[in-house]
Amino acid sequence: MRRFLFLLLTAVGFAAFLVAAERPALAYVDPGSGLLTLQAAASVVAGFAFFLRRRFRALFGRSPAQSPTMPFRAKSAPQEPQPRKVS
Repeated sequence: MRRFLFLLLTAVGFAAFLVAAERPALAYVDPGSGLLTLQAAASVVAGFAFFLRRRFRALFGRSPAQSPTMPFRAKSAPQEPQPRKVS
């Protein structure tokens, strides 16, 4: 617990230093940059969820054995009996 508080106070102090040492950035930011950042964050979250999908299923009560591989699988048609060969 003490280590967590130390890390939290260090992070807050570092953020306060960054805000206090602000200088004007004479730069141009493209308006589409925000959407690109949002798309990158969404792909990271989707990739994380893909790799941990088994744990998510276990967490929400569905085991991989119970989950269907194809939810709308067509039922196989009954096969007709083959005629017997008379010899």
